[in-house]
Amino acid sequence: MALKHSTYHDENVVGLNMENASLTHREFSGCVFQDCDFTGANFADTRFIDCFFQRCNLSNINVENANMQDVTFEESKLAGIIFSALNTFLIDVAFENCKIIACDFTDLNLRNTKFTACTVHETDFVNTSLAGASFAKADLQGTNFRNVNLENCNFAAATRYYIDPTQNRMKRAKFSVPEVLSLLSVFQIEID
Repeated sequence: MALKHSTYHDENVVGLNMENASLTHREFSGCVFQDCDFTGANFADTRFIDCFFQRCNLSNINVENANMQDVTFEESKLAGIIFSALNTFLIDVAFENCKIIACDFTDLNLRNTKFTACTVHETDFVNTSLAGASFAKADLQGTNFRNVNLENCNFAAATRYYIDPTQNRMKRAKFSVPEVLSLLSVFQIEID
């Protein structure tokens, strides 16, 4: 399958290599992608509705004005993606056991989004609404949370995060010991 049509419904796509492919102005509905390589692909103005990506490489894809509604990524690699370029109407994504590296989620409404058991490194969440989101068991090394709504977020068993409580809204967010002590590092206090 080379994905040459403009519309795909309920397709199972396995082992496809579409590195640097132009996949603009397409619609995928109810599709499952397994073990596919989309590195550097251009998904500008493409719609994904009720789609599932498993063990896929989506590094450096272009998602400018793309639409993602009820899209799940599992055990996939997502690096260098500017998610803030997505069409912001009805964004609904979930990530489970993924590697999310150097991505940008600035200015998005990602309420209740799941980043469960993900490696989220060097990624920006700036002016983002993450109320009710879950980062349970996530590794958040180098990830930037600035002016973010983290109310009711779940950071249970999350590790290596640095979150400044003076720059983010964090009411009723859940954290685990001992990692929660990192929230105090901004105050430069000593703990025995």
